[in-house]
Amino acid sequence: MRFNGISVVVLTLGLSTPLSRPLAGSWAAGANLGRKDAAAGGDTIAPASGFGVIVRPTVVASEGDTVTLAYVVTVIPTAHDSLVSFMVDAPGVLQVRMPGAWPEWRVGTRWQTRPIADWGKDTLFIAPGDSTPALQFTARGLLDIVTYWAEVNTPEDSTQIVTPVDSSLALDSVVTIHGITGFTVGVGAMPTDLSSAALAMRLSSLIDRACDLGWIDNKGVCNSLQVKVKPQAGPLRALLNELSAQRGKHVCETAYVLLSANIQFLLGRL
Repeated sequence: MRFNGISVVVLTLGLSTPLSRPLAGSWAAGANLGRKDAAAGGDTIAPASGFGVIVRPTVVASEGDTVTLAYVVTVIPTAHDSLVSFMVDAPGVLQVRMPGAWPEWRVGTRWQTRPIADWGKDTLFIAPGDSTPALQFTARGLLDIVTYWAEVNTPEDSTQIVTPVDSSLALDSVVTIHGITGFTVGVGAMPTDLSSAALAMRLSSLIDRACDLGWIDNKGVCNSLQVKVKPQAGPLRALLNELSAQRGKHVCETAYVLLSANIQFLLGRL
């Protein structure tokens, strides 16, 4: 579903992935809605009585292998519940910042042994139609596609459903929430192979995934971007120019943030 040019995830309450928080600062587990169900990149359509969020990532700073990202999370106006917490996978997390002059927020960097960036509220939840302040964190690594979780204000006695997360994450803690989970841009682990050839292959894989998620919504554009993925300055600059030209058209902002940063990183390694 598109909302002001950005794809959103919508969850029908009652068919949801339950969440509970048994201990202060800890998370109970969540369910993955599927590869198409990603804020700013999913194609899920559900009745307006559901719960949905729009996740807008931006790069605040990037220096060497350290990146600072910020998220603004908006609860769709038709939602029938409020947002309590937001969390993203962050293998190399260094710091999660409190949002400005918002003392009612709490932050965290772990769920059991799983490294995350976590922002939550105990009062004054984010109501339908409202947005969070900028939720910032700093981590070591490269921009990647990561899992996020958005917790809703749901009674703690709701039925638990536990669904394993993607085993390729190599993280041993399963997160379960009352709410929704999907994909957004985050900071993934730094690749072990930083050769230009390996980084070009990684970039090609990211384009494929962005197209699969619907973040790039035109097959012709997907193909045109792919043919320019070469570990050479000329083709990469042409790729960056095309990405900029398609920004806001067939390339959503989430895809642009992800791919432009990885193109620039690869150019810097040539």
